[in-house]
Amino acid sequence: MALCVRRLVLAATLAAAVALLLCTSSAPVVRAAGTAEFTETQKSNTLKVLQAFARAIPELGKKWTGDDFCWWGFVMCVSSGVSVSVQLSSAAGTLPEMPDSVDYTNVIITGLRFFLMPELVGTLPASWSRLQGLTSLTFWGCGVSGTLPPRGAR
Repeated sequence: MALCVRRLVLAATLAAAVALLLCTSSAPVVRAAGTAEFTETQKSNTLKVLQAFARAIPELGKKWTGDDFCWWGFVMCVSSGVSVSVQLSSAAGTLPEMPDSVDYTNVIITGLRFFLMPELVGTLPASWSRLQGLTSLTFWGCGVSGTLPPRGAR
């Protein structure tokens, strides 16, 4: 009987530890650096591009407020740039055109990843080729179609 009670206590403790780990490790926000790592020009131009996504995907617009994008959900800032990794199954929207009023040599977005967003639809706009620093682009479980625009396309 005592052995059975010990096993139940151990199992309950283990289950609580796993639940705590899952709750804290699944948070969509990761912050390794702040915008202090970047120049004002980089911050301003990157913010304009991220705001285009917030307008095109209203659920992001609700979460992405203020000017310090490194504190936004789904955005990770490191000294080498900014990576966006979004998983919002209920979010609907389209892929935005890249704004004209941006100096793309100072946009520091290196990765864009969208997961399990079936209501994210459209084709990849040719203007995305302006994102010179983009090295990783992922759409998985999304309603996006088409081909990658050639580099330098407008």
